[in-house]
Amino acid sequence: MRSKHAETEPIHLARVESDMDHLEISFHRADPSPTLKAEIERSAAELQRRFPRIYSMRVAIEGSKAAANGSDLLLAHVQVRVPGHEFASSNEPPKAERNQLAADVRTTLKAAFTAVSKQLTKHQDKVRGDVKHHDGQISEPPA
Repeated sequence: MRSKHAETEPIHLARVESDMDHLEISFHRADPSPTLKAEIERSAAELQRRFPRIYSMRVAIEGSKAAANGSDLLLAHVQVRVPGHEFASSNEPPKAERNQLAADVRTTLKAAFTAVSKQLTKHQDKVRGDVKHHDGQISEPPA
């Protein structure tokens, strides 16, 4: 049985080819543009440069009418895989803040890439053993 939501609002999905082998870009209910594709590729390349162990990356831009004023709200989802781990970020705001947001996809995209970058930095520090310790705590070296 189909849901009523699925019948009344068709989902528009566009996959965009990327020059980066490990990057998949998709748009859901949002118009793909060459400028936005270039921005995503630039951000992905920078992330790859900082974290060379990334072997897979997905970026999804999703549009919805979730803002209280009825305007489009653009969300960005970034998913990254490194050996043995997967990291994801989504910048979906709380309902109370949705009416204050502009449909600025660049800001949305930057926030999602920044969040996943922080996760990767934390993981990288943990793998290297560069974990911060509070004063007075004794820690065992990693085995």
